[in-house]
Amino acid sequence: MYGATEELWFTDWEFKGTPWTNPAMYQRWSPGNFVNNFKTPILIIHSELDYRVPFGEGLQLFTAVQRMGVDSKLLM
Repeated sequence: MYGATEELWFTDWEFKGTPWTNPAMYQRWSPGNFVNNFKTPILIIHSELDYRVPFGEGLQLFTAVQRMGVDSKLLM
């Protein structure tokens, strides 16, 4: 998601650099690496009006949990 928002200070600070200067940190904390552990039912509330997280990110999460068989709903 890096670069999909104008607010980059937080990710640069939390991940101690950019994805190309510190790729290990971004890989370590990527939610996609933990999908196999998702078991808890989840309600994802997202819309095009979220200016910090692109809508596609919510869809990716929903698709992942659906594919894993986790009870989930997407509210747009």
